[in-house]
Amino acid sequence: MKVFNTTKIYKRIQYFKNLFRYFYFRAVAFISIHGKREDIEIIKKHCDVGEKEFVFLGNVEKDFTWLDENKKQIKMALGNPAASFFFSDKNEKSVELDNDFHVISKKRCIVDFNDVKIGFTNFDLDLMLDEKKNLREILKERRILLQGGANLLVAFVSKGEKRLNSGKIKKIIGRSGFDIVIGVGGRIRYKRNFRTVTFGETRILYSLGQIDKSKNKRNNFKSYTRPSAAFKVAVKKNNKKIRITKEGYLPLCLTFKGNDLCNFETISKEQIETDKVKKKYYLYIEKIMKGFRGWNEMITLSDIFRAIDADIPDKYKEISEYSVNQICARTFELSPGNVFFFRQQFNDRNDTHLQNELFRTRLAFKAFTRRSLFVFSYKKLPAFIPHVVVENAMEAHITAMAWYRKKYIGAKFIGITGSIGKTSTKDMVYCALSEGYRTNKNLRNTNVQVKIGLNMQSIPTDCELYVQEIGGGRPGGASRHSRMILPDVTVVTNIGSAHIGNYDSKEELMHNKLGIVDGMPEDGVLFLNGDDELLFGAAPDCKVVYYAVNNTEADYYADNIEERNGKMYFDVVHNGHRFEMMINVVGEYNVLNAVCAYAICKHFNMTDEDIARGISHFRTSGVRQNLIKVGQYTFFMDCYNASLESIDSSISVLETLQIKKGGKKIAIIGDITGAGQMQSQVNEEVAAKISDHQIRNIVLYGKQAGDIRKSLHLQGADVVCIDSRAKLEEWLKNNVKIRDIVLLKGSSKMKMDEIIDYVYGLNTADERYIDEAEYTRISKNDMNYRVFHDYASIKRYMGVMKEVNVKKKISGKQITKLWKKAFYGNESVEKVNVGDNVRHIGSECFGNCKNLKEVSLPDNVRYIGSRAFSGCENLKRIIIDGEIIFLGRKAFDGCVNLQEIVLPKNVSEETARRLKNINVKKIYR
Repeated sequence: MKVFNTTKIYKRIQYFKNLFRYFYFRAVAFISIHGKREDIEIIKKHCDVGEKEFVFLGNVEKDFTWLDENKKQIKMALGNPAASFFFSDKNEKSVELDNDFHVISKKRCIVDFNDVKIGFTNFDLDLMLDEKKNLREILKERRILLQGGANLLVAFVSKGEKRLNSGKIKKIIGRSGFDIVIGVGGRIRYKRNFRTVTFGETRILYSLGQIDKSKNKRNNFKSYTRPSAAFKVAVKKNNKKIRITKEGYLPLCLTFKGNDLCNFETISKEQIETDKVKKKYYLYIEKIMKGFRGWNEMITLSDIFRAIDADIPDKYKEISEYSVNQICARTFELSPGNVFFFRQQFNDRNDTHLQNELFRTRLAFKAFTRRSLFVFSYKKLPAFIPHVVVENAMEAHITAMAWYRKKYIGAKFIGITGSIGKTSTKDMVYCALSEGYRTNKNLRNTNVQVKIGLNMQSIPTDCELYVQEIGGGRPGGASRHSRMILPDVTVVTNIGSAHIGNYDSKEELMHNKLGIVDGMPEDGVLFLNGDDELLFGAAPDCKVVYYAVNNTEADYYADNIEERNGKMYFDVVHNGHRFEMMINVVGEYNVLNAVCAYAICKHFNMTDEDIARGISHFRTSGVRQNLIKVGQYTFFMDCYNASLESIDSSISVLETLQIKKGGKKIAIIGDITGAGQMQSQVNEEVAAKISDHQIRNIVLYGKQAGDIRKSLHLQGADVVCIDSRAKLEEWLKNNVKIRDIVLLKGSSKMKMDEIIDYVYGLNTADERYIDEAEYTRISKNDMNYRVFHDYASIKRYMGVMKEVNVKKKISGKQITKLWKKAFYGNESVEKVNVGDNVRHIGSECFGNCKNLKEVSLPDNVRYIGSRAFSGCENLKRIIIDGEIIFLGRKAFDGCVNLQEIVLPKNVSEETARRLKNINVKKIYR
């Protein structure tokens, strides 16, 4: 029987719905132009014909003092634009201040610059409570502006007292045909990925910050306002239409003396080296505005063509000097101003499913419907999509990112690859280097080509060292990624059985991993694991430094290793010098990572004391070698990937862990996937690794469980074989006790993190899917969902309903989790009925919901995070029907009117003990 992938089917349905929406809004917007003509204020200005530059600011105080001598200075600071515009919510009409600056408030107007007519309007969220009327109101405003001759439409969106989903309103505005949508707020907020269909080029800026005279008392910057930014665009006529040709942001800095404006300037890179305040503002604005580039660091389409050594076709030369915001290699980040490298799909041994080429072209259509500037494609596309065919789009993307690395990134790169341990080594190296340098790293597991490229474009200006994890499971992968980042230092952690299915031998796998040196300069250094027999005998053509735990011939090695109270103590030895160190995690492999970090830090001339202090900050997280306690249950989670070596090390750690009297150590071992033709040999070796240890409670999970069981040689062992998820869930419920310690070891394809989430109410699987972009975003009835392959989560509720009923399902998937701060700060909701399938309530989920009075939790809820209901001043009654395994600290902190808590009879002892400390009149069971 064929099993359908419902997530993929849903994504296809969404794709065709978006196409329908594209034509629907185009038709509605066109029809809306024709109608009763209304009066509109038109301000005529003289401006030379040609490309014009305009600047948009955020909210400005009504009584802000613009001194005459500073007007010219302001104009020069902003780059002498044709005009600058800002919003003031205290003015009731549009006011012309002078020849250059204009206030745009609640009344619509058009500013006419000969061939460029900019139409402005404002939407007040307090007046847009009825969602059904929103679209009609927006289209009406658009029609009036178009009737007045406007060809560039700008909407300011002011946010009143009611907490509406401003993001949703702005998406509707942008989808309706407005070119620029600017939210009015006190601090800068920008959502860089406008993922919707529109027939125009919509820029969404949630807020550019507020310009006022208030002192920043929080940071004691008495002479500066809070950070703010300007959005600058250049426009010109293209085929009788106005099009934005260049765009970027300008970080602003306003200095005050008394109550008068004394200085107004943009912040440059040169200034931040000497002024700490300007540096802090600049870096903050740079981080928030990612997705846009700074105006003074603009990249043009012709730059990309020169970088990949290609000629721009004559028909596209008119857009050759258009600005480029981001260089993308997947559709997830596509938006106006971005370029897209449409690469050929991989075809390795383990790629059992290849997409139909015709259907795969939908990715290029996404680039078109999201109004990306240009597509570099490996094949010919329809003529209406601006594109050029390149011989190898994958290599073209690598070349473009290498050019970007040389020109815009001054930091030194450390690239880390290997079969296992890449992420933990990266985190350890990052912690150590951070004590001596301004260091950044890639988040979580973003180690493939498309994500590495995006990581590079998010590196802050002040970064000195950047640590990047590099994948290499596919042949040539390490080389490709290395030629993108051009690393100064590289690391290969080991050569194991992970990804072995793509190769004929471990020697071939090693050769692939050593491709990490291909982008390294001549003076670069390669750090190799001296305990790995293959790597210790390797002879790459570069300088090599070996680190080890057991090999005393290595340049750096560990000695006197001892585990005490969940910590590892050891000495690092190098050229006769010995230094004692400690790490706050267990496992000999973590000692090896620490030696690697020590060796790299010494390459960058750090002191022993700084290195030790940095390494002491390292902690495990997620589902990688992480000891997690859920109430009175304890799990050692190591189920992101699996190999023979990692199985051995994980069981070794389990053996060292201390259990309470009467408890057991249980090892749940999942299949090693991706072994290909070597699966039988791998199964035998897995059995041998398990047999080498003293753990006697073994659960083998997966299709290979029976074959592994046949090869086990254990005396007196309790071995259970489980071949389905449902059976494993049932086994966990019936057999794991509160004094046990359970190891979960398997690859991510075994979804063991999902199983633990389902049984015990944790939230460990979501981040893995988010990293891999294996989910769909859905917004419905003011609820933002993330729909994964087997379940769904609620990310955020931003509605105004008094009573909210959380659904059981969305798009056929059970809603099992309410994320951190899902309802946080909502002042409208009074009662929440949580859906029957919800098992996880995140930390601060209902925090500061001032008017919340009653919450009903179903019997499936297992986990309530810390401060989940903190600050709910009017919460009077909460009903908990199920068995709560974990109740976070201060879950009901600040619930001063809480009178009743209704609990089930089988509530856990720890939960009942926590509730006794709460000042509640009645607790029922």
